[in-house]
Amino acid sequence: MRYREHGRRWQKEWRGRLQAVRWPFLLLSGAGGVLGVSEGLFRSGVAVEEVVWGMVGLAGAGVLLAHAAANVHNDYYDQGTDEINERRITPFTGGSRVLPEGIMTAAEMREWTVSLFAAAAGIGGAVVGWAGEKGAAWGGWLAAIGLGGVTVGWVYSAPPVRLVARGLGEVGVGIAWLGIVVGMALVTAAGGEETRTEEIARLATAAGTTALPFALLVALVLYVNEFPDAAADEATGKRTLPLRLREAAPWGYGAGVAAVGGLHVWLVESGHLPQTAQLGLAGLLPAVAAFWRLRRACPQAWWERGVDAAEFRRAAGGQLWAAHLYPLLTAGGLWVR
Repeated sequence: MRYREHGRRWQKEWRGRLQAVRWPFLLLSGAGGVLGVSEGLFRSGVAVEEVVWGMVGLAGAGVLLAHAAANVHNDYYDQGTDEINERRITPFTGGSRVLPEGIMTAAEMREWTVSLFAAAAGIGGAVVGWAGEKGAAWGGWLAAIGLGGVTVGWVYSAPPVRLVARGLGEVGVGIAWLGIVVGMALVTAAGGEETRTEEIARLATAAGTTALPFALLVALVLYVNEFPDAAADEATGKRTLPLRLREAAPWGYGAGVAAVGGLHVWLVESGHLPQTAQLGLAGLLPAVAAFWRLRRACPQAWWERGVDAAEFRRAAGGQLWAAHLYPLLTAGGLWVR
């Protein structure tokens, strides 16, 4: 009997930990990793059989752990907001709810955050060392990207910086996902011959340019999901970007989607990406539909009155679909060039 009770407690604890990391959203990091790998193969000329896939897989695991750590870290610092948030629309907004529902304590969340960040750092160190065997420059670049990503994940939520409360959360998210693509491209390319620092810098710059539309698209996921939480955010001093834009906020989303499409077309027409990468534009169709849904979801003074839940679910779902389809279809375009 005692063993059964212990087993039930263990299952409950780990269900809570899994809920806290908001695992469905980790797929966004996976999609960015796929785009990065395809970019690395396309840009570096490294053959598929030369890629050190064990190192690529390890790097991908590190990315997922860092993303999970940032999610738990955000919940820890958002507990005051989440407790009073009566307009949340699960699963898109309102956090994981493990703290308000008493599934985990604040101390347990803090420990879980530190454990996940430590695991991500340990894996990152192993990847840096592995890549460094091909040349110190590879290790240096990857160390800088990894450290930058973890730093953004920390200051996104934590004071005194707290990017999300300053309307800069979207900037932080965009930088983080741009780093995922660049980092995975470099890990993929590191399987080739030893490369000079200047060539690695050119590869990193090219991968970062390719990642710009995707990074903006992921930032728009955060932007959309901030709408229902506006009243709770404002009450706790979080001045998110939609709150700052007020009535113009739905149009801000439309402008962001248009910017993603424009950037992608420019990358192809300028020759940075092959014509086959136009396939990525099809991935933006759900975002176009989401714009109209978001406008319908937002009445006048939406930040005070709330949003229409049914329309918002369609808008948020469409934006998520776009953020996954776009990088995967673009990556496919790089493969079939």
